[in-house]
Amino acid sequence: MLIYFVKEVSKVNQVYQKKEYVIIKVGNDFIVINKNKEFKNGHTHVKRFDIATLLIHLAINKQLPIKSKFVDSLVRISVDKKYIKDLEEFQKDNEEIDIRGLMSAPVYKRHKGAIRQAR
Repeated sequence: MLIYFVKEVSKVNQVYQKKEYVIIKVGNDFIVINKNKEFKNGHTHVKRFDIATLLIHLAINKQLPIKSKFVDSLVRISVDKKYIKDLEEFQKDNEEIDIRGLMSAPVYKRHKGAIRQAR
């Protein structure tokens, strides 16, 4: 019943569709929905349209993202268990760098918003 509701709404506000994935514009944001999953666990919110299409492309081709911040969104919209496992392993291997830890180190300094190594 819930999936039927998503299909009806997507026809009205649908911006993009590829295979089982749909992008819906809601206010200034976008929602990426996998129609083969329950809406509660099969959608993610993003701010930009190009990021939404990138997530769909990565999910269809089962590719790993460059940045690990997209992993949570890909896990939510993906159905393939092996791909989800690969994404989780990728996230463990690519932990985010602690910027504050780098800034407190004596060899790094902030210069006009960028972190540079002191020479």
